[in-house]
Amino acid sequence: MREHCRERAASLVYATHLPEMVLAGAQRVLCLREGRLIYAGDVEELYLRPQSRAAAECLGEVNWL
Repeated sequence: MREHCRERAASLVYATHLPEMVLAGAQRVLCLREGRLIYAGDVEELYLRPQSRAAAECLGEVNWL
């Protein structure tokens, strides 16, 4: 599906609660907590430099120092 969209310069929007799917295929992500937007941006930035603990937890358990 991603290749199909890439060939046509189209966007694909999907919703999931599975961090593995986000890390495997998403380029940009919106993270919601209790119905509020807590992060919008690149998946790589969320993974490497999360803006908050709540945002980091969207990808699973974290060690927050």
